[in-house]
Amino acid sequence: MLKALVGSLAASLAAFLAALFLCAASVSAQGWPSKPITILMGFPAGSGVDVVARMLQPSLEKSLGQRLVIDCKSGAGGKATLKRDRAKWAETAKAAGAKID
Repeated sequence: MLKALVGSLAASLAAFLAALFLCAASVSAQGWPSKPITILMGFPAGSGVDVVARMLQPSLEKSLGQRLVIDCKSGAGGKATLKRDRAKWAETAKAAGAKID
């Protein structure tokens, strides 16, 4: 069970970092976000991944100078979260210059 949790955490972190790096180049030319940054979590509130994210939240907010919102929506192994906001993220990624099929 611990291996599955660690694997899920690693997969979520890898997906988050990949999205961050895809958007980093063109987003750096834009102004810093005026709204809070939302981190989508495909795990239920209170899970290990959620606990780690909330432990890191204060230091990330301090270093980024921006409020972070952690949005936990579980279901279908995290796929429900991605499907829910897929159109919005596709639009954001295209605006950042990423090619999406």
